[in-house]
Amino acid sequence: LTNRLEDELERYVDLVTDEKIKVYLSVSFGYGIQNEDVHSLDEMMKEADSHVYRRKYYNKNSMRSNMIKSLMSTLFQKSEREEKHSKRVSKYCEDLAKALNFDLKFINKIIVAGSLHDIGKIGISETILNKEGKLDDIEWEIMKMHPVKSAEILEKTEEYKDIADVVAAHHERWDGKGYPYGLNGEDIPLMARVIAVADAYDAMVSQRSYRKPISKEDAMAELTKCSGTQFDPHIADVFVNQVLMKYDINENNDL
Repeated sequence: LTNRLEDELERYVDLVTDEKIKVYLSVSFGYGIQNEDVHSLDEMMKEADSHVYRRKYYNKNSMRSNMIKSLMSTLFQKSEREEKHSKRVSKYCEDLAKALNFDLKFINKIIVAGSLHDIGKIGISETILNKEGKLDDIEWEIMKMHPVKSAEILEKTEEYKDIADVVAAHHERWDGKGYPYGLNGEDIPLMARVIAVADAYDAMVSQRSYRKPISKEDAMAELTKCSGTQFDPHIADVFVNQVLMKYDINENNDL
């Protein structure tokens, strides 16, 4: 019931929100359930307040979400490619989460996590971010630190600290050969596994300073090939066979 109600509210808010004049509206609500007099009225109010807080933050039209979009735009002035990459990954994550039938709270949360997954790259020099050609060993080690740096930034922010572990783990692999911690299988946070698939796909089909993009079909084949080794097999399968089948890659690269 709560998800259906919030879906209806989201559709209404989308109709009245005007991004051209920077007017953003959102509606959030919370609830508490009394179970055979176990919960007092005060406890129920606290539970409802907690739900309001989390829904308000993870609502895609919330002021916090729009403020962070503005912040990301500023942070990635030194790399326009990274800014566009973050937006596309966020969109892929949203569509993948919907295809996996996750609830609205999860979807709104992963929209934010997908957008912020590379925020730690702000501490990496433009020389490395925009380098023509492959990174050397030292530069690669610096680049590999960005998930940890992203988590450190988010952990210091009350509103975003509960997605810090997600962005920290988005380069972990299903077989345990990823970084920075070498997590494997279901020890990797579920959201991080979703982001990993979306992030890898966008990296393959997008222009990079050191290589040309590959085709959508080749990228889909690579995701399938790496299913069960690099990627959660179920998530990779849904992304390839449900989400990507609906996409025109040229349209998505303009996000």
